[in-house]
Amino acid sequence: MSEESGVYNLQMSKEVGIPIKTIISNDSTKLLNKGIREVYEPEVRNVHKHILEIIRNQGVLCDSIEQEFTQLEECVMLKEVAETFEKVKEYQKKLVFIKKESSVLLDRIQKTKVRAQKLQYQKEQNDLDAAREKEKNRIYESELVAKLASSAETS
Repeated sequence: MSEESGVYNLQMSKEVGIPIKTIISNDSTKLLNKGIREVYEPEVRNVHKHILEIIRNQGVLCDSIEQEFTQLEECVMLKEVAETFEKVKEYQKKLVFIKKESSVLLDRIQKTKVRAQKLQYQKEQNDLDAAREKEKNRIYESELVAKLASSAETS
């Protein structure tokens, strides 16, 4: 047989130690191939199915992880929104306090303006009274001087 028609198998003779050339025919090779395939092919197909299932499960896990990541981002965003609302509440309290303080200050300013107007009116009245008193005193003194001058002339 030629090399193309079969496979050469070299074995050593146990007795002599001389290599013995054996020829395995194509039919034998096909039968051996078929036998090996029959033994291992179901297991290989089963492993292949498991690998495909693992790959599919891996895709599902990747999708789940992406969804969890998205939810985590939304959670972080919700936390930021909640913090913003807390700040809004705090600022609103501060604003209410400032409005109350402004109202109190405005009321005090109005009362101070009224008191200032009353004091100014009182001062103007006092100045007017003092001016009248001075005028009266001046007229009285001038009358006295006139009386004294007329009495000195008549005497």
